[in-house]
Amino acid sequence: MLAAGVLGGAAAAPGQEPLTCGVPLLRTLPPGGVHVYRVDVSSGAAGSIQTSAVSPLLGLRRMRLVGPGGVIADTPTGIIEFRDAAGPLTLEVSQNSGGSGGDYAVALNVIAEDGGHCGRPLDCGATPAGIGFAVPGAVDSYQIPLDPSDRDVTLKINYLEPARSGEAGAPYMRLFDPDGNEVMPGQCTATYAIKPQVAGIYTALVSACGAPQRRTYRMELYKDGCPRGPTITHFGITNAQGDPVPVTGFDDAGRPIFALQLGSGLHVVAEARAGRSGRRAGEHTTSYEERGTAQDADLQIILSDALGDGDPTICDVVPPDLGGVPATVPLEFDDAPVTLDHIEDMGCRFDNGRGEHLGRRDSIEACTRTNQGFGESFVDRASSIQYCTGVVATDWAFRVGRTVVKGRVKDTFGSFGAPREIVVRIGGIATRTPTPTPTATPPPPTSTGTRTVTATARITRTTPPTINTPTATRTRTGTTPTPTTGTPIDMTPTPTPSGPCTGDCDGSGAVAINEVVLAANIALGNTTLAVCPAADPGGDGSIDIGDLVQCVSSSLRGCSR
Repeated sequence: MLAAGVLGGAAAAPGQEPLTCGVPLLRTLPPGGVHVYRVDVSSGAAGSIQTSAVSPLLGLRRMRLVGPGGVIADTPTGIIEFRDAAGPLTLEVSQNSGGSGGDYAVALNVIAEDGGHCGRPLDCGATPAGIGFAVPGAVDSYQIPLDPSDRDVTLKINYLEPARSGEAGAPYMRLFDPDGNEVMPGQCTATYAIKPQVAGIYTALVSACGAPQRRTYRMELYKDGCPRGPTITHFGITNAQGDPVPVTGFDDAGRPIFALQLGSGLHVVAEARAGRSGRRAGEHTTSYEERGTAQDADLQIILSDALGDGDPTICDVVPPDLGGVPATVPLEFDDAPVTLDHIEDMGCRFDNGRGEHLGRRDSIEACTRTNQGFGESFVDRASSIQYCTGVVATDWAFRVGRTVVKGRVKDTFGSFGAPREIVVRIGGIATRTPTPTPTATPPPPTSTGTRTVTATARITRTTPPTINTPTATRTRTGTTPTPTTGTPIDMTPTPTPSGPCTGDCDGSGAVAINEVVLAANIALGNTTLAVCPAADPGGDGSIDIGDLVQCVSSSLRGCSR
């Protein structure tokens, strides 16, 4: 699995280099050379050491594990398994025959319940984004809690990108019981049915099937007690152009971290597919009415820290009523009205590209660009639906620091799947938080977006956007601003007004290239003016050629205020 500080470049290993659980090393064996490693495990542990030839000419590797009492194992198979080995251990790696040398990977993992176990916990649902082989030949480890009373235990594993010619469609996996006994021999299979015989922590070791390579993959665990609803197959961040942002690392809880410099000008994206229930994921990101009954949102997202100013008004996403999203503390899904309000407020920021708060069922309508060779498509090819926010605007930007985003998805029969969490870490350039007015005290709950359901299943909230879904009935207070999406571009230049810097979407005092791109997308009708009100210096609700010229001028010549 990917982890910070894990990667070692291809270089000759010095004598007695430490070999640490879960830290794969990529090394170059010189012709006729021998590498010696110190094996760091607790006394009496059960472990597995595996080497893989990255250079085809290297061939078989001789592995020799030695302890205080002598040789523990000496084999050319590429795998050593040991248990109850007392005292300091050393591993010697050399070429079994021939003298060509070459690159190889070596990995140590603990395979029994032990304080030194380094596997990633896996319990209900899918592994997060960013999971993959850190170096060619890496061996990833997972801890899976199982009990003989668990029925219908299923483990699925697959690569995220399509297999190329001659490649296996799934990684190679071996399973060990809590005592370190191999209970499932290695296979390159996508689905495993597991029948645990003893209770405890089982260990799954995952490596490439065939030639060593770096590839991303997903593992998915189902068992008794796991939510039966949809599996979140992808949960992450993209830039304004729809390119997925790579995972920077993982925190102590195993959550993927997305480190960014700005909390605006990006998208939050989730994808899902049917889970154990077999029912497809629902498409609504806000509450709706179905068969005469009010339904809560199918996609539900809450936050550990507020977005923007954290304004509690629900669905304040249409100018001039722009505001943030409150934090949910504790970060747990429940039926409390305040939690449902937060879910609703965040859900209003998702749309299907046509102004409706719905997911995208067709991959060609995705908001993300991938490397699959045909422009827009889902990030995970197994996904059946994608949910995208509009471009995150300054008014509801991620704040500087760390925000945990927690999401779950409901199927069409009302069953939720396992929740997923990601961490968005903003640093470097501070995001702008609107200055509160002197009357910052919130109005009474009934007028600040409190969500109520009447006998006619009519949902009332403050300033929600217009929904074009026939089955949804909503009311709004106040007037409805004229939508700006799709406004024709006026080709007549307008005079340059004085005032704030045109195109400075984040209020930083400068206009970056991505902000010019945002202004152009607004003018073309690809997104709304809400993502960058500063691109409309005249305040007429649209962006014309003159405005774009001013944005470019601000970017090239700087801002004068």
